[in-house]
Amino acid sequence: MYGPKSFKERRKHLRFQVVLPLDFEEIHGAVLYNLSEGGLLIHSVQDMPVSRELRVRVFFAEEYELAQFRATARIAWKGYHSESDWEGYKYALEFVEISPEDRRKLVNLLEENS
Repeated sequence: MYGPKSFKERRKHLRFQVVLPLDFEEIHGAVLYNLSEGGLLIHSVQDMPVSRELRVRVFFAEEYELAQFRATARIAWKGYHSESDWEGYKYALEFVEISPEDRRKLVNLLEENS
């Protein structure tokens, strides 16, 4: 039987719904839709293969300034995404490398959105 009691969460980290701008390598213009300590979900028009590693920058407001954190992330899976006025791809990215300072920024951002 499939239902709420039989569902087993496989994620290690709680995800938070956020909509933030994201920049990666030479390709610009992705949007971040959810975020956790382990990774993120993005939407982009760029077609990229699973397992590709990307250097990402996530932008967010910190008080009255624009802040960012950087990380290297690997594409874990991708899917086609279509809305009424937009078509592209959604990607789940897993963090591969993130500095202690940027991890602190990420954790602070998650705490502010919880």
